Amino acid sequence: RLSISFAHLSDLYTGVKRLQDRMDLVWLDNHFRHPNVLGQRYILLGVRLQLPVRPGRERDTTIKRQHISEIRLEWAPLMDAQRQSEARLLDDLRLFLTNFRVLPQHFDQVLGALQAALPCSDGHVVLQAVEELSRAAEYYREKNKELNMMGQMLAEELLDELADQALLIGVAEDWVMQLLEVCPDLNSKRALRNRRVALVNEVAWLLTDNYSGVTFENMLSSLLDDVSVLGRDHMGRVCLHERWAEVEPFCQSFPKRWQDVKVGIGMGEGLREHCEEIVRQDAALCEEELDLLGEAKDLSLELVLLCARSSADLLVISLLQFLLARGSAEASSSMTSTSTSGLASAAQWAREANGISEETYCVVFEFLSWATFENQICQAFLNGTGPDFLKVFSEALKAGSLIRRSASAESSSSGQGGGGGSLSGGMPGDGSGSNSHESTGSSVLSRCVAAWQASGLPFACRLLKEHRQVALPMALALLTSGRPESRAAIAEALTDYDSIEPDWRMKVVQAGALPILQNMLAGGRSEGRCVYAALLALRSLSAEPSTRPLVCEAGAISPCAELALSSAHGQDVSYLALSILNFLASNSENDTEAIREHGLKVDSVGRVKKK
Repeated sequence: RLSISFAHLSDLYTGVKRLQDRMDLVWLDNHFRHPNVLGQRYILLGVRLQLPVRPGRERDTTIKRQHISEIRLEWAPLMDAQRQSEARLLDDLRLFLTNFRVLPQHFDQVLGALQAALPCSDGHVVLQAVEELSRAAEYYREKNKELNMMGQMLAEELLDELADQALLIGVAEDWVMQLLEVCPDLNSKRALRNRRVALVNEVAWLLTDNYSGVTFENMLSSLLDDVSVLGRDHMGRVCLHERWAEVEPFCQSFPKRWQDVKVGIGMGEGLREHCEEIVRQDAALCEEELDLLGEAKDLSLELVLLCARSSADLLVISLLQFLLARGSAEASSSMTSTSTSGLASAAQWAREANGISEETYCVVFEFLSWATFENQICQAFLNGTGPDFLKVFSEALKAGSLIRRSASAESSSSGQGGGGGSLSGGMPGDGSGSNSHESTGSSVLSRCVAAWQASGLPFACRLLKEHRQVALPMALALLTSGRPESRAAIAEALTDYDSIEPDWRMKVVQAGALPILQNMLAGGRSEGRCVYAALLALRSLSAEPSTRPLVCEAGAISPCAELALSSAHGQDVSYLALSILNFLASNSENDTEAIREHGLKVDSVGRVKKK
């Protein structure tokens, strides 16, 4: 490199003209018109020289080789000024580098790198990338037939890497693909690779961002191990209320994402379809990879894990939405919004995908039986039912009474309170509706109906006080086999004395309540409230002239007389029995005589008294 400094611009111009006339110029860059990034202005020429080859000590003038030298023509006043300002700037740069702990012996290399990088604008970088890719593509076109298999592979890898760099810098994709057309199938391979990378990234994101550190078994366990911790809706069914995530044990076992599950918001919507679509995409990619590359990527383990985690996720979401739908105000008057079909489908997928253990699946299935039975109970109270379900309900009531007595005995001996909210004892079956009761076993249903009596009794009593005739068959089943407190509440609600309609008493009698009420009168001291409630119902039926003869025909005089004469249940029961007999004495002379035969006195105006 040679630098020539001129005192006058006219001399510099003359020098350029003479060099053009006398030398073999390869290039001429006018940096007066286009200064470099540092603002330096000069003329730079590339001169081709023919130099003799000197193989040894002797100079061979017959063999020549080409050499290109640079000649730099500078204007002295401008270069002097630049050198002065550059000196100050270089001092500042050295201080700057020193502050960043760059060693003095590295200053020149760092400054050289900085100077080389300064002119690299976005457009310049894009242009360089295009030029590099174009040169590589041209080389491949010219040398492809001369390359062996390894050479072709390396050339493809180089083109692929340069293409990725060009796209990253901002070169148009169409332009890159056009340059890569010189390499057969490279565009197809790149497109296939990009689809595979996108699929792998999606699977990795789902597994890490959504499911990392999440234990679905713990979430299901906190919901299902003891349903007594769940809330209850106005019909007595298990549910979750709006602020469920703020209470134990849910606030600890549920991460924030699942605490935000809402009714009507499709958080799990399309989750199974999405997983199945990913599996289909992987199968299609494997087929294309085998055809184009001769081998396919194996994502089977990751996809199995994704389906397992996603299926467990869908099950938890479906269970939360099911329980929240029951507890929401919008669903309070609707039975269809709490269908168990979606929850059953999610549980089946979780089982098939190994998202949950077989033990957990059994617990989920038992909960489904529990929830379905609750729905059927409430449906039967609201819309009536047939003899088949009444039989199942009655058997569950009887079994529940046995379980309750057994639990009470155990809790008395251990000093702990008994519960009836655990799900246990049932195994999955294939049936649905009434058939599923047999396959699941009576334990879950009996525990369900025992728990429902504690929370759903106000719902049943409200329907009776509203004189819903369709509720009578279920109410009488409770009256027959329910807990003592349930039987007493139903008996009181059957004939609410204050708001009863004229024909309601006849409907109660026609439904078959009289024999059940009469049997309740035979209860011992432990069922004193049942006896009192049965007497209240009989007094209401006896007060109605249309049903009074039916009460007498049912044989109510004898047990009422015994209660009137006995003090075993207290004075209130005795006075209430006398009140009923007062009504029955006015029915006929035969009934009056029957009352006297039981040792009671009936005066001339029909009042019954003890002798």
